[in-house]
Amino acid sequence: MSWLNDMAVLQKRLVKNSPYTLSDELFKAVNVFRELQNDVLRLGSKTNTVSPFWMKSSYFLTPPVNPKLIVMKGLQEVAEQEGVPLTWLYLIPFNLQIDSAARHVSFMDSIIHYVDDEGYATSECLIAFHDGKEEGLIDDDEPFVFAVGDFIEKYSEDAKEAVETLSGDMGVSTKDFIKIISGEHIDAPFPCENDDSAWGDV
Repeated sequence: MSWLNDMAVLQKRLVKNSPYTLSDELFKAVNVFRELQNDVLRLGSKTNTVSPFWMKSSYFLTPPVNPKLIVMKGLQEVAEQEGVPLTWLYLIPFNLQIDSAARHVSFMDSIIHYVDDEGYATSECLIAFHDGKEEGLIDDDEPFVFAVGDFIEKYSEDAKEAVETLSGDMGVSTKDFIKIISGEHIDAPFPCENDDSAWGDV
């Protein structure tokens, strides 16, 4: 079965199982920052005639929490339940609500937009296919069937060139360099007593 078929099956399952209840952990985290912003507003209202300290624009021109990170955390929870890559869920239309009234994600039986208005693969589509390959959910010989636009191609080429240059400067492979910058690789000794390394006597 092709990846597109897999996505259609996944969408049907997600729609059927919706809504997915979000964790207490996420609900409490969001509420902590919302309550803090309410505190700032209360304090600013009380003391604005004395000092503008609590009324600084930095408190009010940004949301109390980054909505994209809230969505990411919510979809991560669903991805873990369903055993699919996180990026597959970004392709499927959904609604996420987390407030005093509800805290859930609901997926919709709407068209999956694999391409943009110009007919080129979206960045979500490209990374979802890549992640499926990485996790062994898509056959190695299955091709990516969508055209990639000039912007994404140029971006990817520039990123590859930068990685090759920097990894060469460091004397490591590109694969190891990516692990290093993504925090997956630590090439350093851990000090411990009776260790013969240079750190052993520290």
